[in-house]
Amino acid sequence: MPQLKKGQRVYLIDEIRGFAILCMVIYHGVYDLLAIFGISFPFFSPLMNGVRTFFAGTFIFISGTACQFSHNNLKRGAICLGLGLAITLFTALFLPEELIVFGILHMLGISMMLF
Repeated sequence: MPQLKKGQRVYLIDEIRGFAILCMVIYHGVYDLLAIFGISFPFFSPLMNGVRTFFAGTFIFISGTACQFSHNNLKRGAICLGLGLAITLFTALFLPEELIVFGILHMLGISMMLF
């Protein structure tokens, strides 16, 4: 890979990460409608678990790759972990049956800070 100049972006990483985020948002939106409101979607089947895992794995891989380009992984990791903890608090208060104790945001936040 050619050497990058300071401040230069790798747009492919941004595009793949954005696509993975979009796919996860759509998946979780449909999942929440199904789990919370009982609205069914015919395409939401066990096959979707594989799709979910693929896009979550892609997001984790790209986030790890992007860490080497970050100016402040400690700050990014703290923000990510803070968002994960906010989701833990939200699910504990409003959806205790769906409690998220250690999810992807928690893992990414800790990983970024350790990096």
